[in-house]
Amino acid sequence: MSTKPGNTPALYDDLELFLAYDAMRMQDGTLNEVVEIPVLVSLMPELAGIAAADLGCGTGAMCRRLFEQGAASVTGFDASERMLSRARAQSPSTHNLHYVQADLEVLHLPPNSLDLILSSLALHYVVDFTAVAQRVTAALKPGGCFIFSVEHPVVTCNRREWLLGKDGARSSWPVDHYLDEGPRAIRWMGSETVPRHHRTIAGYVNTLLDAGLVLNRLLEPGPSEEAIARWPRLADQRRRPPFLLVKAEKPV
Repeated sequence: MSTKPGNTPALYDDLELFLAYDAMRMQDGTLNEVVEIPVLVSLMPELAGIAAADLGCGTGAMCRRLFEQGAASVTGFDASERMLSRARAQSPSTHNLHYVQADLEVLHLPPNSLDLILSSLALHYVVDFTAVAQRVTAALKPGGCFIFSVEHPVVTCNRREWLLGKDGARSSWPVDHYLDEGPRAIRWMGSETVPRHHRTIAGYVNTLLDAGLVLNRLLEPGPSEEAIARWPRLADQRRRPPFLLVKAEKPV
C-alpha cells in the first residue's frame, strides 16, 4: 500500500491544536460520545473475523473497539504522527492491529481486501473525495461496506458559529453558500483558520454512487431528549444536525 505524501495537512501534529482537541474529547457529554459514535456503531455489520480499516483513525479508539469485538485484522490510517503515537501507546501489541501514517488523499489499499472501511469525522478534510470513494470501492470485498461520518454540510458551508441575538443568546444557525462546494476556513478550538472541504449531501451521495457503491443508510442524528436532560448544553444541537452519517455497500 502506498503512503506517499499528499495534500491533506497533518493538522493535529500542531501541538496547540492537538492539545485543544485532546481536552475537548476528554470532556463528558461531547457530541462525539453522545451522538456520533453510537450511531456509527449502530451501522456496523457483524465484526467477527472481518478485515477492517479506519481512515483518519486519530488516537485509535475505533480501531481498538473493532479489534476487541472480534475483527481479525484492523489497520488505522492517519496523517498525524502525534495522533498515531497516542494510538500505538494505548493499543495492545499485536500484528493484527496496527497503524500507518498516511495521507488519505493518496492512500492506496489492496484491491478486494477489506470487509469494512470506516471513517469518523475525517473526510470533511479531504479535497478529492471522488478519488477516496473510488479507492474505497476498489479495496472493499464484494458485499463489504463503507461507513463514515462527517460534519453535516449545513455546518461546513459557513463559519461554523451561531448568530447571536441582541441579548447574546443564539438566535439561528446561518446556512450560506451551501451549493458552492469547496474549501472553507473554519473557526474552531481557538483557531481562526482550521480548513474544511464543504460538500452538499448530494455531493457525498452521488460520489459514492458514481464510484459503484450502493447506498444503504443515510442519517442526520442529534442528541436524544434523555441526553439533553443530562447535558442541557446539547439542546441547541437539535436545532440543526451536527453530523451526517452514511453507510454504503459494494455490490456482490
